[in-house]
Parts: sequence; C-alpha cells; structure tokens
Amino acid sequence: MSKALIVTPLMEFRWAKVFDPEDAMEAGKPRAWSIDGVLSIADPSTIDFVTFLETESQTQNGAGSKIDKNGWPWKEEQGEDGQPTGNLIFRFKRNETTQKGKLLPPPVVVDAKRNPWPEGELIGNGSKGKIAFDPYGLDSPTVRGAKGMSLWLNMVQVVDLVPYVKATAQDVFAEEEGYAAPGAAALPFKDETPVAAAAPVPLSQRLRQQAAAPAQGFPGDGEVPF
Repeated sequence: MSKALIVTPLMEFRWAKVFDPEDAMEAGKPRAWSIDGVLSIADPSTIDFVTFLETESQTQNGAGSKIDKNGWPWKEEQGEDGQPTGNLIFRFKRNETTQKGKLLPPPVVVDAKRNPWPEGELIGNGSKGKIAFDPYGLDSPTVRGAKGMSLWLNMVQVVDLVPYVKATAQDVFAEEEGYAAPGAAALPFKDETPVAAAAPVPLSQRLRQQAAAPAQGFPGDGEVPF
C-alpha cells in the first residue's frame, strides 16, 4: 500500500509553476516544479497545520533536534511597508530528477471535482485550492548540526481558479505619434509571444471593447474533498 499523502487546508496559491519545471537559481541544482500557498495566521486551521509540521519535523529529524530558523518551509509575509500582513507563505517543491538522475513525473493537477486539469490552462495568483505533499526532514545547508524541513509537492487541487492572462504590447502601451513600421497601417500588430490556450476574457477588457464599439444597448451577460 502506498504511503498516504498529507493534504493542506484550503489556501491561496501564488507563483504556480506546476506544469513546466523551472531552472534552479544555483548551478548544479535540478530543475523543479513549485507553488506557494498562503494561509492566514488568524485561522485556527493554520495553527493546527504548523503544529503538525513542527511535530513531524521532530519525528523525522529526531526529538530535540536543533532547527535552523531559516530551515522551515514557510515564512511570514511582509507588505510593501515591511510590516507583517498576518499571513504565512508555504513553499512546496518537486525536483525534476532524483539524486541519482532519474526523471520524475510532474505533479498531478486536478479541478474541484478531481477531473484532470485542462491542457494549456494556467493557474493565476489568487487562485485557491489544496496541495497534497510529503514533509521531509533534512540537514540545514547553512547551520552546522541544525536541521530543516521541505515539503515535497505531489498533487494540486484547484478549487477556485483565477486565470493567468499574459499581458500583450497592446495592454501595456498607448499608441503614440512617431515611427510606424512599413506596412503597419495595412497589417494589424501581432504579438508573436506564444500564448497559452485562451482564458476567459477579463471583465475590464470586455467593458473597454464595448465602450469602443457603436452604442447598441448593453448586452445581457461546494467544495469537494480532495
């Protein structure tokens, strides 16, 4: 029987890189999939979750182990003013290869009904869901004799999706007087950046399009356990 995975409380997602592994910051380190999950410190389920991880750390690293203060897989969020926001940010990560170089499959991603995630649909910041993971004790890379913990990413369930929409040049810049490339008047400008499968058009964009068109009247327009 396979080991039972641990599932987080419902959390806010940020920087979901769960479809294509990202290059490591350090040379020689494997590429990895990752996602950040945000929980409010005021939520009792957050306290229970942190308590569980602290207990699990003692189990895996040994009772009474010294834990590096930077060895925990979470950090307290700070706002632009440098003050705490009242949230904790948890980092979940999955390497593309094992220590012996064996390729690993990407994390499983499903929707609220546990259906396979549609290809090309990206997960934007502010989406909400749950993460299935394995906690691992480890030696601190910076403090001799100290320990730490990592959260090995296995599965992601998206309960509330905020689609990721990549900005184009038309979104970023206003039209200016000046140089126009030959043929630009005859051919519409195209952003050649590869774009993922079409996501729902944001309301603000639809309102801008409607405002630019001739006035014709305003057209009409349970969480499942993981």
